[in-house]
Amino acid sequence: MFARAIVVATAFLCGAAAPGGASLPEVSLPVHNGTLRLALVGDAGIQTNTIASAITKSKPYDAILLLGDNFYPCGVRSATDPKWHVVDAITHLDIPIYVVLGNHDYCGKPDVQVNANVPNWHMPAREYVLRSPVADFAMLDTTPYAYGNSKIAEETVRETFASSTATWRIAVGHHVITSSGYHSIIPRLEARRMRGLLPVLRHEKVDLYLDGHDHHEELLNLSRPLILVSGAGSDPVPMITVRAQTVWPKETHFHEPIAFASLEITKDALTIEFINAKGKRIAGPFRYPR
Repeated sequence: MFARAIVVATAFLCGAAAPGGASLPEVSLPVHNGTLRLALVGDAGIQTNTIASAITKSKPYDAILLLGDNFYPCGVRSATDPKWHVVDAITHLDIPIYVVLGNHDYCGKPDVQVNANVPNWHMPAREYVLRSPVADFAMLDTTPYAYGNSKIAEETVRETFASSTATWRIAVGHHVITSSGYHSIIPRLEARRMRGLLPVLRHEKVDLYLDGHDHHEELLNLSRPLILVSGAGSDPVPMITVRAQTVWPKETHFHEPIAFASLEITKDALTIEFINAKGKRIAGPFRYPR
């Protein structure tokens, strides 16, 4: 297979505490030869055939992070919902997939995706932690946060990194904090609430925030954190402006293909590339040393 051989150990540890004193589920991500390679796929809810093909034509990956809006127009409502076939192609790559929810998943029954009996699908709770020797990940459910219904995402960030000794700190959500796309502006209240997460990320020294929601690929450098938008998984939409912090792309009329982002992590550096539907690199590598 195109994935490296990987054994994923999922454990409910006591390293991070969820609100109310319950433990956040923690998942171990093994690192091979000091390197963790991830495919970052957002907003793939129409079909995953194209993106799955692109992943197989690209480099070997240890895992896929699915960044929300996993099903359109609404999420699955049961274990037998026919919409599960949307993810058949990507779940049959024999690569572990770690999932967060998006707003479209919420107009289904979001908890159906938790612990779903689907090949290679890993989502032990709506919010959880990924641990590896090179990076720790706070896996966030940003929809309640963006809607103003909950501050749990902030608590999860704090608890995930309270005892972290990993070289890199990464937060993963669906909604954008800032981008060159529509959702950095509208709906205005949601955009404003998501910007409220930025001080928390900075206080906890988060190096990188990963998201989808806007249907394009983009890398922004806010000094800390970097922000990587990867939302062109199935229905690309061009950017509407280019922010001063945007590293790539530099033009709003860039022809946006179905695409995903590649993230390579070592103790020495983060390396980011953007990959098109043919499995070819369209931008990068962008390397950020420790």
